[in-house]
Amino acid sequence: MDKTLLFSPWKIKDLELKNRVVMAPMDQYSAENGYANAWHTHHYVSRAIGQVGLIIFEVAAVSANGRIDPGDLGIYEDKHIESLAKIVKECHKYGSKVALQIGHAGRKGTLKDTPLLAPSALRFNDQYATPKEMDREDIKQVVSDFKLAAIRAKQAGFDALEVHAAHGYLLSSFLSPLSNHRSDAYGKNRALFLQEILESLREALDLPLIVRVSATDYHKQGNTPETLAQLLEPLSPLYDALDVSSGGVVEAPLLKFIRAIKSPMLWC
Repeated sequence: MDKTLLFSPWKIKDLELKNRVVMAPMDQYSAENGYANAWHTHHYVSRAIGQVGLIIFEVAAVSANGRIDPGDLGIYEDKHIESLAKIVKECHKYGSKVALQIGHAGRKGTLKDTPLLAPSALRFNDQYATPKEMDREDIKQVVSDFKLAAIRAKQAGFDALEVHAAHGYLLSSFLSPLSNHRSDAYGKNRALFLQEILESLREALDLPLIVRVSATDYHKQGNTPETLAQLLEPLSPLYDALDVSSGGVVEAPLLKFIRAIKSPMLWC
């Protein structure tokens, strides 16, 4: 890419970025009870000083039982707003825009004594518990959790939101035929759950919405870029940009490779 283009302004919806340098979300596993701390301040503000155009904060869980790890950020309580808002304010001082990734771990949660939720009662692998197949009330609650999390993110001063629908976490597991074996509306249209969440976010606020997805499951019976595009096409009016990643729904060669190099921060 021409360096002039790389450092030229770019817009997502009505959000103007000073350049096209975007920092991807990288989970730091350093929060305490969901609260951001000094580590997060150093991690994000240093990128703003480095003149990153858009900084995407690591995933913040929309519910306490939706954390991937006890060290995840949270946005499931109003009390989480203050610590995040301080970091956002500091990043803004250097001209960077900031987005918050929000998500739910689903069947890949690792918190002890916490029931896991999933579209179907299929565990990720032998190291994980068997999740509960979500009923309509569970789905309704998670949609509400995303909406409330988005409202809190706006109150914290974030300029955009990224909905985490990749890497085998809850929304991703609904999108994939490998983990979604439902026979109801949420199985016949695997994007319906994501659609309902995006619709609720659109109703609640006018921030730019980014959706992170896994374009391929690295499995012959899983999603491919073509099948995922077909799923997402009807939802395109509901989001402003796609953040395209891959894998994470089932054990696959790429996931085994990442585990081999012991790099947990790649999977936010």
